[in-house]
Parts: sequence; C-alpha cells; structure tokens
Amino acid sequence: MVTGWLLTLLWALYWLAWGVFALINGEKNKRVSNALAYLGMFILVFIVASSESEIKAHSPLNFLPSYLFLTIIGFVFIAAGFAFTFWARVIMGRNWSGDVELVQEHKLIIAGPYKIVRHPIYAGIFLAFIGTVLILVDLTGLVLLFLFIYFFTVKSVREEKLLMNQYGEEYLQYKKRIRMFIPYIF
Repeated sequence: MVTGWLLTLLWALYWLAWGVFALINGEKNKRVSNALAYLGMFILVFIVASSESEIKAHSPLNFLPSYLFLTIIGFVFIAAGFAFTFWARVIMGRNWSGDVELVQEHKLIIAGPYKIVRHPIYAGIFLAFIGTVLILVDLTGLVLLFLFIYFFTVKSVREEKLLMNQYGEEYLQYKKRIRMFIPYIF
C-alpha cells in the first residue's frame, strides 16, 4: 500500500513541478485542454497506484523473490524518466509550449537530450510510466502506458509537421540522425 501512495506522491510532485515550469515560462494563458489532459493522466496514475495493494495481492508475480527487484527497478525508471524530462525542459527553455506551436523567436533545439531522441520529454514520461507498470505489475497500468504512448505519439507527429514547415531541410536531417523516442530504435 505504501508503494502505491509513494507512486501517487511522486507523480503529483512531477506534475506540480511541470506546472511551475509552465508558469515560469509564461504559459498561464494557454488552453485549458492541456491542463485537463495532464490532470487526466495524473488521475489515471492515481487510480492505478492507489489500488496497488489490491493489484499486488492478486498478482501472479507476488510470490517471486524478484518482485522487490521489479519495484526497485521501477523506481529507478521513474527517477530516470523524470530527470530526463526535466533536463529536456531546461534545455528547451522558452521554446517550450504546452500547445503544438512555435513560440516567438523559436529556435530548433538539438542539444542535450535532443541529441539522444527528438522528443525527450515524452520519452522520459514513457520511461517513468514503464517504471510505474513494473512496480504495479498490472494489466491496467500496461493499457494506460499504451494510451500515453498513443497520445504523445499523435502530439509528436503534429509537432514534427510544424517543425518541418519551419526548418525544412535542417529538421529533415535531424530526423534522419535522431530517433523519435528510443535511441537507435524508434
């Protein structure tokens, strides 16, 4: 049960910090739909994480000695995923927007985590959610992971169309060198 509440607390702090980043960046007047989407994601994580004790009680893996290992690896993935997203957010600076748009004086960022993947913020969220699924060992969490991947992939495709229109050949060359979410793979 403690694990579920710890997961909920970690995700709540993550989204709170993300909101602070948005306010610092002057995003307070952006569409409410972005806030609602992220709030919805947090609520889904909360529901799954808070039911963790019931999930683990019925898990086919709860008798394995390696179950603790999965929990530790899960928390490592969450920490790494959150760190990767914050690193990307800091490198992105004022170019970041919650909407799919180019901000004033927008620059193409290809430094830091953007040398590893084209969408490090989303990749970090995926990694953190994979960690959550490892901890919970739950089919619901796996389904939510795929929903997150779908949501952020759709958003990434929209972002990439915008960047292609703005930067043309420079962005095309970047796309050829750097994968979307997983280095060297996808």
